[in-house]
Amino acid sequence: MKAAVRYYTKTGNTKRLAEAVAKAIGAEALPISVPVDEPVDILFLGNSYYAFSIDPEVRSFVASLDKNMVGRIVNFGSAAMLNSTWKKVKAEADKAGIPMDEREFHCKGEFKGIHKGKPDAQDLAEAADFAKSIINVSSGGKKMKALVTYFSASGVTAKVAKRLADAIDSPVYEIRPEVPYTAADLDWRNKKSRSTLEMSDKNCRPALADKDAPVADADVVFVGYPVWWYREPSIIDSFLAAYDFSGKRVVPFATSGSSGIGAEAPQRMREITGAEVDAGKRFAAGASAEELKTWAETFLK
Repeated sequence: MKAAVRYYTKTGNTKRLAEAVAKAIGAEALPISVPVDEPVDILFLGNSYYAFSIDPEVRSFVASLDKNMVGRIVNFGSAAMLNSTWKKVKAEADKAGIPMDEREFHCKGEFKGIHKGKPDAQDLAEAADFAKSIINVSSGGKKMKALVTYFSASGVTAKVAKRLADAIDSPVYEIRPEVPYTAADLDWRNKKSRSTLEMSDKNCRPALADKDAPVADADVVFVGYPVWWYREPSIIDSFLAAYDFSGKRVVPFATSGSSGIGAEAPQRMREITGAEVDAGKRFAAGASAEELKTWAETFLK
């Protein structure tokens, strides 16, 4: 699961909370002047009341968010007198078409001598625990059963997928088309090649070689693929449409020389499976087992 932390503060109180939240989840606390330019599953947004409302800069920031880049917003903050800003932030999130998590963290903040020393060490620790609970809530505190699946045309994604599976001790399943791709099929420069034609039709579902993936036994399904035309290959869509992912978590990972994983693939996967789909991550061909394990285990706790 990928998360980001943004905050707005005038007194420094919310910044301190943001730093505690970010440290707890392995992210960086950044002011709202820094845009969210990569897909995230959760955006922790820190803010407070100023003149009985949230600051116009917070409103503008939420309005600027791309609903295809942010899975949901989790609110946190502090205030000297008033309580939660949740309703105010949710009103802006609704306008932007971004879901707002019902849970939030709020504590008192020092202002002009009131609530001196707040947020204090206990508040910061509680903010950190809150952030961890948000990230880990779907696991119920138990290690989740994983399945690593992948499609690979050149062999690069296969190597990364197998390295990942070995690192987390997971079964691995290769997604194969019924008719294997030839070198000519994969010629992206030819506008009439098989891969070009498939990728030009977003409803294309190439036939699968089999439907034997042990998806039913897994809680978390990692889906690996090479980036084609800035998204997932159509055979991945065929795989996702062939199984029941109800109650499961789908985590995409991709290999590419330069293209990022983007926001389109996770969104399409949500539409096809109806499941919880994380933003995913692109890995270099030489990604180490340690890097892959550290990343994957955040979904399995």
